[in-house]
Amino acid sequence: MQLRLRLGHTTVSFLADSYVPWDHKLSAFCCPAETSVDTAFDEHGDADFVYTIHLAQQIHVRENCLLRETRFFKVYTDGAHEVWYYTFPDGQIYACCREEAAGHFSIHYLQDLKDYLAGNVTLFYLAALEYRMIKKGDMILHSSYILDQDKAILFTAPSGTGKSTQAHLWQDARGSQNINGD
Repeated sequence: MQLRLRLGHTTVSFLADSYVPWDHKLSAFCCPAETSVDTAFDEHGDADFVYTIHLAQQIHVRENCLLRETRFFKVYTDGAHEVWYYTFPDGQIYACCREEAAGHFSIHYLQDLKDYLAGNVTLFYLAALEYRMIKKGDMILHSSYILDQDKAILFTAPSGTGKSTQAHLWQDARGSQNINGD
């Protein structure tokens, strides 16, 4: 399974060694040459970041120098590369993202939880994309996006609080164009 996305000025390729239930909302971010999230491509070409996703029975922890720790992840480095371990609040590790080389990463995710990979938020979170894109001058923003009188308006808020509803209200009341509901 392969997925190639364009996010701002950043091109990201995801390659999976087995079936991953991609969220079809990701089609909005597919590179122009790609027609759907299931379209295959031979090379990752000029991708800024390439992630290979592996489903695993367990996650092997390689602790080096701890860089950062929260309730939800820990980041270690060996001085050259980073490894991000993702944990549930109880401390159980369910995934990791290893930097293999500049711009190349491997994501190891527990097999039993693969259905959670379907969400684009989960995929972007595991890839630490917001962190990596900021270093490139791009960013990810969770929002609805409309075009009103030739001006872009973004509605940002936590999930489930009405961003898409707000966009549709503007569409109904003012004839605004709903560009992206999520």
